[in-house]
Amino acid sequence: MKPRIGFHGSIFWTALALILILQSCTSPSSESTQAGQSPPAATNTPTRSIPGRTPLPSSTPRPSETPLAPTQVAVITPDSQVRRLNPAVFAGQGQPLPEVASDSAIALEPGGLVTTDAQGEAEVLIQGCLKLFIFQEVTLQRSTCRRSDTESGLAVCSVGGMTGVLNQCANQVDIQTPGSSTQTKGTWFAVIYLPADQLSIVQVYEGAVDVSAAIDPSAGQWTSGSRLEAGNLWFTAPGADAPVINGIQGRQAQPMEVWQALRPELIDKYPNLDKWMRAARQRAGQEDLAFPDFLAPPAGEVHSQFIGQVWRDERIQKAMLVGVDWKGIVRNSWFDYDITPSLQILGYTIPDARIYPYNRDDALSLLSEANYWQNAVTISIVAHETDPAGGQFANSLQSALFDLDINSEVLQVSDAQFEELRNLDPTVDSPFILVSSSGEAFGSASPAN
Repeated sequence: MKPRIGFHGSIFWTALALILILQSCTSPSSESTQAGQSPPAATNTPTRSIPGRTPLPSSTPRPSETPLAPTQVAVITPDSQVRRLNPAVFAGQGQPLPEVASDSAIALEPGGLVTTDAQGEAEVLIQGCLKLFIFQEVTLQRSTCRRSDTESGLAVCSVGGMTGVLNQCANQVDIQTPGSSTQTKGTWFAVIYLPADQLSIVQVYEGAVDVSAAIDPSAGQWTSGSRLEAGNLWFTAPGADAPVINGIQGRQAQPMEVWQALRPELIDKYPNLDKWMRAARQRAGQEDLAFPDFLAPPAGEVHSQFIGQVWRDERIQKAMLVGVDWKGIVRNSWFDYDITPSLQILGYTIPDARIYPYNRDDALSLLSEANYWQNAVTISIVAHETDPAGGQFANSLQSALFDLDINSEVLQVSDAQFEELRNLDPTVDSPFILVSSSGEAFGSASPAN
């Protein structure tokens, strides 16, 4: 069941997703926007494709040919510092932004920008007491704030994703999305905004917050506020009716364990949810803060290494990318975990094959164009005999190849034999796919070799 979210009335907020406003920590800077002045000019919000909907590439993807575009943008307010937590982070006053080369905090003048790529994380410290943890695939910018919110010069806005908020200020912080408002003093919580469904989710780990839901933000129609204590979550979307997800009623305080019922309905559409939760858990540990472990499912990786002359044909490579439902295999095999299928085809590495949409017809056309069946040979899918998850993945991969009319066999070999195969000439005549598993989900820290 997908989230059932009702929308009633006209909704005119289309860009604003998250506003964090520090009220009266200090007097506004002389450079801050004063009452009666025009608000800052709007900045266009960058857009990104959902991984599962990435179009078929015109040629085999090469990591070196596909630079990671920055996906997070933050406008820095007065008396702010930015620190790189995970690379890559870019910060400065104008485009193109220089990359932050170390983990040391740097100060930025009002209006400065900070961005991170899909792997990056950053910490923004405002007035020395409000920390914003900017996780992956989140977009923050000041330009979407309402004029009344920007007059203090202390506003940061987001248009999607998850932001962790650690408020150690004596004054109130107001967090708004198109469908919710959260007010708090001295607490640790997170706000998630999922723009495709205009869904706002608040999770409180320590302290308490006051939440209210938007019925029609453009008309100023909001529900009355309610208290949300630590250990609970709350979700909403604009409209007269509260959303219902997997039978769970929105706009009500729900125990945090309810996340385990919400996640299955959201994870396919928003695959970064698990990544955000793991990042939040890591930051909580470093800050000595509470975070429920069950929110962050164990992660793992199943790795496939393609060896053999047949894989040199780019059409056959592309057929493997789109003709195997990589996302479906890992989801069906390990739904409660966050498992990434990575590929190494000759000298090229694909960190996450789930970005390629499954299309059997395109794959068959590519194989036909490459005359694959004229010289078809049996593909050997090889796993460690001591790697049960790798063996399970090998069997699923064999079924996927069978659906493409590709003959294959599954072999389980000793560690020494596996290592010998790994060191074969990548263009050897006999085709192989070597599979292995690693990670917390499988009880190992690195791939079995």
